[in-house]
Amino acid sequence: MLAAIAAVLTGVSAAAPEGPAMISVVKAKSRLPAGTVVSRSDLVLDRVAVADVPEGVLTDPLTLVGKTLAAPVAESQMMTPLAAADARTSVPRGHVIAPLRLADTALVALLRPGDLVDVIAGAE
Repeated sequence: MLAAIAAVLTGVSAAAPEGPAMISVVKAKSRLPAGTVVSRSDLVLDRVAVADVPEGVLTDPLTLVGKTLAAPVAESQMMTPLAAADARTSVPRGHVIAPLRLADTALVALLRPGDLVDVIAGAE
């Protein structure tokens, strides 16, 4: 009798569909401000469904170690190379490097009275 039950359970589990494909991705361990120089302790690996992963997501935390965050990062945010800048383009803590299109009227909504903005011209 026990063998029959075990056989049925084995058959049922074999017929059960597998879950979604999973991948280990790099996530921020906690909220990190712009300008943070990323250390290994700032990052965690987490398994998520492949369907939920953004393009370019990092799978090796060492890819970001020593780089500076270009913008704030939310806790548990999946990390991509776009989150950080190389040391040669590092910015001080609390600052952000962002492209500035003078024709972009939505840019005004990002600025508040008292914000300091450094504009460096460049060719397109």
